[in-house]
Amino acid sequence: MSSTEAWARILRNQVSRAYGIVRHHIQSSIWKGIKEEYPTVLENASWSLGNGRKIKFWLDSWSGAPFINDCDAASLSVLGINTEATVAEMFSNSGSTVPAAWLDHFPFLEARISGAVISDEQFDDDLCWKHSINGSLTLKEAHNYKLKALPPPPWAAAIWNSHIPPSKSLLLWRVLHDKIPTDDQLCRRGFFTISMCLLCMVHAENTNLFFSCAWASGLWDWLVNCLNMQVRFSYSIFWNIFLKVNSPRGAFAVKFAGIMVFNAIWSAHNATRFSNISPCMSNIKASIVAQVKFCCEKSGYCFRHNLSDFDILKAFQIRINPPKAPLIREFFFNPPPFYWMKCNVDDSFVHNTQSLGCGGIFQNCLGDFYLAFAEPLSWNSSLFAEFCGALHGIELAKDRGWTNLWMEFDSSVVVKTLSLENFDHVPWQLRNRWLNCIKFVLDSNFIISHICREGNSCADFFANLGCTSNSFTLFDSLPVDIRNDCKK
Repeated sequence: MSSTEAWARILRNQVSRAYGIVRHHIQSSIWKGIKEEYPTVLENASWSLGNGRKIKFWLDSWSGAPFINDCDAASLSVLGINTEATVAEMFSNSGSTVPAAWLDHFPFLEARISGAVISDEQFDDDLCWKHSINGSLTLKEAHNYKLKALPPPPWAAAIWNSHIPPSKSLLLWRVLHDKIPTDDQLCRRGFFTISMCLLCMVHAENTNLFFSCAWASGLWDWLVNCLNMQVRFSYSIFWNIFLKVNSPRGAFAVKFAGIMVFNAIWSAHNATRFSNISPCMSNIKASIVAQVKFCCEKSGYCFRHNLSDFDILKAFQIRINPPKAPLIREFFFNPPPFYWMKCNVDDSFVHNTQSLGCGGIFQNCLGDFYLAFAEPLSWNSSLFAEFCGALHGIELAKDRGWTNLWMEFDSSVVVKTLSLENFDHVPWQLRNRWLNCIKFVLDSNFIISHICREGNSCADFFANLGCTSNSFTLFDSLPVDIRNDCKK
């Protein structure tokens, strides 16, 4: 949309006009696929305000939905409003120059305009994709948007693991998508043949080969005995059974053993069909045990004390690998130097209510409370909340003239972004505020540091308050519930 790459600039010159996009055909293999989705892109895009010269004040989405959606044509004509006016014409260095008559006729304008932040730096306006952090519409973002309505299958995250060979997981993925070339699948594709399961020589071969075949059932019965369970294996049982295992090491062993049974059945089927080699059950069992033992011990997963999990690991000759003893640390408040102010910031997310908030607390060199804030947020991103908290902390220090500021976060991304003065990770909605805050930081004595989550409990308290509050709140006095933690 606003890409500076060569192909994007060339394509914009070909299809972009003042009234929109061209309606006639052009010779472009790229545009042929893009033009059908172009309206969807515009519906999910919003302008990031720069100098305001590209953005139409009434017609474009730059401070929420376009203003013209909430206006009637009669009022616009009575006031003589030019709907083609740009945002740059409505703002000056001192702020908004919107006429008072407009604000009287359209009361919503004042609140919407006051929420817009103009950067002190002059740069071009940028059309951003609403659903990404940095505003870029990449192929990955487009793919995620098109598939967001499709819930992932329950097994999606279960079969893929960095410690399981992808070739083993891929076979199970093909089975679950009904892409295995069994006889019934070949018949559907026009390859008619007399079907017979080559492993049990009893039933016709079909997609249920992995569970209905008598030979395959013997292999599943062996796995059930290893797990000390009395169940009849099926697809649903396979996905639910490893969820009941308490330790990560045991769950990985059960999952990988099941995947290896699928691979062993299919390998035995192919060996019988193409090489005329009868499968040896004892060799297959030994191979499964060896591979499960090797991958499980390489994974580094720990064992939690449970007798049933212990039996599973012993069945596959896997070492226990108990977890390391916990390292207990006590965190104390590290005060700033004299005449400095310290601000701790955190974010919070409540899963039950799906609410997000940020908060922070200011303390002086003696650890005395000065100020705190909490704010609810509508954007469902922890990173967005962390950056919002950082911006509120810097803006409050700027308003009160605290030029000696020390800020602490438990987010390493925010710390790196502030340290390097880079805004690649800053959400595009906050970019102007971030640039204004960076200017204040460069003109001040500023320290930034990282703190463990356990040592940031005071800021976490106010972040939790932000999740339950209705609007941005400032605290001039310390709540009773947090006084003991602030004394540490």
